[in-house]
Order: sequence, then C-alpha cells, then structure tokens
Amino acid sequence: MASALLRACLDNSAGQASERCWERARLKNKTCYAEVYQSHRPDRDRIEAAKRAASKRSP
Repeated sequence: MASALLRACLDNSAGQASERCWERARLKNKTCYAEVYQSHRPDRDRIEAAKRAASKRSP
C-alpha cells in the first residue's frame, strides 16, 4: 500500500523532488504495520474464557 501511494504521488508530481510523497509513504507503511500487528494480537480474555468453558464441559 505504501509503495502504491508513493508511486501515485510521485507520478502526480513528475519532475519535482517531493519529500512530501516520501513522508506520506513512510506514514502509510508505519500505519499499516501497526494495524496488522494489532489485528494479530491474541485476545487473552477470550482465550481464557474458552479454556474455562472447555474445562467445565470435560468430566
């Protein structure tokens, strides 16, 4: 996503050195990593609740 954003920004400002494009791409990359990391963190409360429920069902 960051590379696509960078390419589009640079294409729209052809012939100009645009630090703004690089900064936007870096920010998008950082945001994307944070979102992926957050979406893959285990939900400890849900896991513990499932374990408790499973232990109640087992004799």
